[in-house]
Amino acid sequence: MAWVTLEVRLRAVLEVTDGARVIDVADRYGVSRQAVTAWRKRYEASGVAVLSDRSRRPHSSPTRIDAAVEALICEMRRHHRPWGARRLIYELSRQFGSIAPSRSTIQCVLVSNGLVNPQ
Repeated sequence: MAWVTLEVRLRAVLEVTDGARVIDVADRYGVSRQAVTAWRKRYEASGVAVLSDRSRRPHSSPTRIDAAVEALICEMRRHHRPWGARRLIYELSRQFGSIAPSRSTIQCVLVSNGLVNPQ
């Protein structure tokens, strides 16, 4: 559905507004009837501008690790190359107690920062 332009969406909405059946319009443009209905509702609520592509990126990531903790993990790994996620979790739990990140989180941080050699 990414190929559907603003003009196509507007034409589909206007056809439905003029009395065409949603299912017929959806078939004609090769999209789902749910998409046409969503476009129509957005158009009726806010006009043409809302028919353009919208970002699917989440507004927030509440479970994301704090940047300072991620930097600390990377720094510890750079200073102690043999330490893996298990040793890092041990050291971090000594420092932070029960609020230390999990081993899998530490492993993800190491991989995303290029600090793990693929085996």
